[in-house]
Order: sequence, then structure tokens, then C-alpha cells
Amino acid sequence: MSFNGQGVQLFPNNHTPFEFESKDISSLRTLIIDNYDSYTFNLLQLWGSETNNENVVVIRNDQFSWNDFKENILPYFDNIIISPGPGSPVTPSDFGICTKVLEELDLPILGVCLGHQGIGARFGGQLTNAKTIMHGRLSLVYHEETFDSMSLYYGIPNPFWAVRYHSLVVDNKGLPPELIISAWCSDENGSITPPFKESSTIMGLNHISKPIYGLQFHPEA
Repeated sequence: MSFNGQGVQLFPNNHTPFEFESKDISSLRTLIIDNYDSYTFNLLQLWGSETNNENVVVIRNDQFSWNDFKENILPYFDNIIISPGPGSPVTPSDFGICTKVLEELDLPILGVCLGHQGIGARFGGQLTNAKTIMHGRLSLVYHEETFDSMSLYYGIPNPFWAVRYHSLVVDNKGLPPELIISAWCSDENGSITPPFKESSTIMGLNHISKPIYGLQFHPEA
């Protein structure tokens, strides 16, 4: 089977949702859904460097119908990354099948930038315009301290510098109970004063019970 010119031999996945442990990472079969973003293949390189490049496939968000995707693509993958992209996740032409992915699937999902915003919208959060349009700007990002080696932020400095490219954010007012703020920042470049999580700009979200994670910043940039 070939996707985007990549010849990849695929076999049905025998895993059940949520059963993965860290020892499985090199064998994970990862699908990246590209929302027509120039950084998608940076994500591919970053993820592939940590796992196995042969097990990572990229498709466009409108490359397959939803039924075709569910029947012929989805059975071959263990987890999904929803890429950054232009526009808004509530606009069908901008987000493609990613809306259905978030609505219907139980696989582990990581959303980056537009994907992160889609997670917020999917579970009842509101999107709003950022106070400042961020286009390749650095910000200090703070995160919840953790000693869990399975956490997204395990071993990551706190705070850390991250690159941001976005004009929308998930509003931290009225955030649904299913979503937890995992990372945040102020909107002042170079701020050295830790912002209050509850009144800051959301940089990361976790679902309270599902392996669904959002990053507003670009880890691949």
C-alpha cells in the first residue's frame, strides 16, 4: 500500500486502545493527518527520529472519504497525530476528517496547533482570537510538574522556550471538565514571571480519561 509516495507495507493492528507502554514505542504505527501545513513533515522527521520511520505515514485531511478511511486506512495504525494547519478546526474544509477522528475514535491522539484547537472545540471549549498574533515567536511555556515517565512533559525543563504560530487559542474561560490545562504561558515575549495557569494562554491540554493531548506550540519548529 502506498501513501503520498511512501511505499509502506501495512498489516492490521492487533492492539486494543490504551494498552501501550513505553517499550512499545519503536513498533507503534503512527498516522499523521496533514492539514496542509508546511511543518507537517518536520513532525514526521521528529516523530520518526524517536520511533521507526518506516512505521509513520502521512495522509492529507481530505485524501480519503471518512468511510474509506475507517475501513481501509485506520485498521493499520495504533495512534494518530493531527498536524498544524491554516484556518479553523470548526471550518470543515480546513479540518477535513480530523473532526470525525476526534468525535469517533478511541486511539491515542496528539493534536498540534490546529489539532490542539480541534481537541478544545471537540469537547466543548471555545476558540477565541489570540491577544497577539504569533508567527514564529518564542514564548516561555510552563507545564505541570510530573514524575510519570509516560507523561508528555516528563524530563522537560520547566519552563521551556517554544515556538508559536497561531492567531486562535482555546479560551481558558469555561473550559469543559473533560479537558485539563497541562501547559500555559503569558503573552509577553521573554516573560520571566510565571503566569497563573487559570488566567494565562493555554499551551497544552490533556483529556481527563482518554489518551488525547493537545499542544498549541510547535515542538517540531
